[in-house]
Amino acid sequence: MQRDELTLLLTELEAPLLRYAWRFLQDESMAKDAVQEAFIQLSRQKPGKVIHAKAWLYRAVHNKCINILRKNSRRSETGLDCAPPTTAHPGSAPDAGIKHDETRALLMRCFSELTPREREIITLKVECNKSYQEISQVMNVSVSNVGFILHKAMKQLKQKFNEEYAK
Repeated sequence: MQRDELTLLLTELEAPLLRYAWRFLQDESMAKDAVQEAFIQLSRQKPGKVIHAKAWLYRAVHNKCINILRKNSRRSETGLDCAPPTTAHPGSAPDAGIKHDETRALLMRCFSELTPREREIITLKVECNKSYQEISQVMNVSVSNVGFILHKAMKQLKQKFNEEYAK
């Protein structure tokens, strides 16, 4: 990959990829590591090998995050991992009020009850503003399957949230 192309991709995608990685890892430092490793891996690719660099980067970051989570789960099983992951979103401002905090916590709890695939597709669509085609490339599923999973997941999320909120 050419240096200019890599610089443009870094400028355009660094922040969205960091948010994407943070969603998986809930840790700013590990998210930065995953994104950095993905860009390093991209820079080492032979010219012309990577056709859709944006989708390739999202998939690489996804894979790096999965590897980090696996590595950390093995550490915690052996008792080597003592520090809990941080929960603060990078660059977030203090929330305005308690009601907002409670609503957000409820939404996140409902979101965490979805399957990993559903959470990832929602994150790519809502937070990363990716098209169905781009999500299809990142997730290795058909475009129509992306639409189906997204629709089903959003419907479940809304239903769970409304049930919990009514309590």
